[in-house]
Amino acid sequence: MNDRQANAFRIAKEAAPHITGQWRYHRLASECQRQGWATVTADSQPGRAITFRAGWYARDRITITGSLPGHFGGLESAASITVAPHRAGRSVAGDINRRLLPDYLHQWAARVAALAKDRDAQERHANKVRLVQQVLPGLRTRYGDDLFAADEFRHELGALKLWRHSGRADLTLEIDYDDLIRVLYFLKAEKIGRGQL
Repeated sequence: MNDRQANAFRIAKEAAPHITGQWRYHRLASECQRQGWATVTADSQPGRAITFRAGWYARDRITITGSLPGHFGGLESAASITVAPHRAGRSVAGDINRRLLPDYLHQWAARVAALAKDRDAQERHANKVRLVQQVLPGLRTRYGDDLFAADEFRHELGALKLWRHSGRADLTLEIDYDDLIRVLYFLKAEKIGRGQL
């Protein structure tokens, strides 16, 4: 570890207790993450983290960035500040509270809401797949994916694609002509019954 990396770790350890919202230096995350990155985490909100690292572009700066939930290891927030490596941790904590936390916490809330919306959409999609599976018990994914996460399927009658966001589906049937006419008459009668034709 070079001097700049050592300063990033020192600042993280010194700043953590003074950051608003019960933050602390996370030794294990700091040791496991990319070399030279120190991490502080929020006790009040599991998964919320701020990283300290020697600057890549500005060699004489320490870059401090929030981490957002989502993927393994988290995503970096757009909220970021840099500080001089010789500064005291308590002084840097004041900068974090003023310059980083407001934007970071706003981005965190937006990311958590987006993830919740994605989970809801995935659950609605899985419910649609379950309904189709009741009608077509031999339903399987086209590419061997998880059945409830997939969009494209195969079955004994042909192929099916469920469009997640539009609520529409594409159905390709491999049936003989007489069955095709019966299916088309049935679909037409259903549309007439619903006043769509």
